Order: sequence, then C-alpha cells, then structure tokens
Amino acid sequence: MVETNSQSGFTLMELLVVVAIVGLISSIMAVTFHDAKVQTRDSVRLEDVRQILGALESYQADYGIYPPNEHDFTNPTVPYYDRWDWSNMGSFIPALVSGKYVAKPPQDPLNYLGWYYVYVDAQNFSFVPNATGGLCQDGARAMIQFSTEKVVPKNYPECHWGLIPPAVPTYCVCLY
Repeated sequence: MVETNSQSGFTLMELLVVVAIVGLISSIMAVTFHDAKVQTRDSVRLEDVRQILGALESYQADYGIYPPNEHDFTNPTVPYYDRWDWSNMGSFIPALVSGKYVAKPPQDPLNYLGWYYVYVDAQNFSFVPNATGGLCQDGARAMIQFSTEKVVPKNYPECHWGLIPPAVPTYCVCLY
C-alpha cells in the first residue's frame, strides 16, 4: 500500500496576497464612501441655502423687508459678528420659523468649527457687509453666508472675512 501525503491548505504567500488585495479594496471603498458623504453634505447645504433664500424672499414679499437679526444692534461694545444670526448658536432667523416660512431653523450637516450658516440683516444695522472685505456691493439689505467641503457653487461668489478658517471655502449670497 502506497501512502500519499496530501496536505490541503494555503501557503503563507497566498494568504498574504489575499490580505493585501482585501486591504486595497477596503481602502478604495473607504475613500469612495467618504467622498459620497462629503458630496451628500454639500448637496444638503446647497438645498438649505435655496430654502433659506426662498423663505427670505417670501418674508420680504409679505413685509417689504428682510427679517431682522435676533441680536441687539444698539450695543456698540458687541463686535459686529456677534450681532449676526449663526445657525450653530440656536437662533437662526427666528422670524422665518415663527412666520411659518420654514418648518425648523436649518443647520449645516456638520454644524461646528466653521460649518454653519450665517445671516445678517443690513437694514436695521449700520454694518454694510462690504465694509469688512468686499462681501456685497453697496445697497445689500441682507446676506447669507455658507461653506462647502468640495462642491463649488456656480451661482454664489466666494467670500472670506476672516472668522472662518481659510481652508474652508466660504460663499455669500447678497440680497438687494
């Protein structure tokens, strides 16, 4: 009787090749998944801005003015940027919510460290947005500011006024 020694299994080299291939595929999938999340957040931001603009225009059509900021404009010791409405501070254009122009105040999908929406109403405040770096032309009555991670909006100019980190692309919508 002849005995054969047949061992089945994988060699170490075969296992290392499979592990390397699985690692490479996982890396590609992680990058793709991250890019998809970024694209989704930017899509949400652009849709939020469209909704905010629509609500502001409806408010302006009803009242003849854009809604005022929530903050005190008469206190000269408060820096101008603390007088603006910030979506990450809990009070973002409350007149739109109370007037039923939006169901709830919009918030940036990340909503921290430079990722928020800003609203300033220039008609009840002597601050003209172009006074701090050319954000809007003279006569602007309100401004929305927002940031994106990757998508460059076609209809909105880039504007940067120093409070948001420079690595964050920031865009402004000036309302006249």
